[in-house]
Amino acid sequence: MKGTGGSLAGATAERVSARVEFIATSVVALAIKWFADIYQIIMDASRGFAVYYALQCSLAALVASRPDPHLNLVRGLLFAIGTGLLILVLIFGLPADGG
Repeated sequence: MKGTGGSLAGATAERVSARVEFIATSVVALAIKWFADIYQIIMDASRGFAVYYALQCSLAALVASRPDPHLNLVRGLLFAIGTGLLILVLIFGLPADGG
């Protein structure tokens, strides 16, 4: 919760105080905890991280395979394998409870 750190206050030119932002963040977090399926939220967040890192790996594969084809080709292939593995996680990943 402390991670909000005044970001809303900064985005609204201090019209919203950090104190109000902290209270609002706390209320939203409690509402999510009480009314949402926490396991679904964790599963969606995990898939989001997998998408993000797959994009990072694919970008790294493109960058690594450019300048020096001998040394960087291996790095590019490793990043491409990482991208493929992350895509497999997205497609075939199951929740820990088996559902």
